[in-house]
Amino acid sequence: MSLNTFSAYLDFAIRLEESGLEHLRRYQQSGVPWAGTLVAEGEKTLKTLRTILRENVTELVMEPCEPLSEETYRCDPVPDDPAGGARRFLVAQRTFALDVARVINLKEVKRSFTRLADRKDQLLAGVPAAAR
Repeated sequence: MSLNTFSAYLDFAIRLEESGLEHLRRYQQSGVPWAGTLVAEGEKTLKTLRTILRENVTELVMEPCEPLSEETYRCDPVPDDPAGGARRFLVAQRTFALDVARVINLKEVKRSFTRLADRKDQLLAGVPAAAR
């Protein structure tokens, strides 16, 4: 599906974050030690995205934007590899944030998405490269 409005970008970013959180919460409940940090950060990211949507809704509706494809950023969890699954979600979320920052015209929103992408990079550094 094509994302071709800023509100669609934000809606998809929220859904992508919620999907990642759903899986990260399962990892956390199964005792994965680093999952709690990612859950807490994901909840902060959701709050930020919802704030951006709420505060910029008029501008977001009016601005033209470059279409992005949801399929480019979709990812499925890796049930028997929490680290691999978490890394896939973080990479998809980072890539989407960078792409939105590249095409969005509103400076404040562009900065927010760039910061989100930077934070996903930092979080990736705390996830093991392979399952243990």
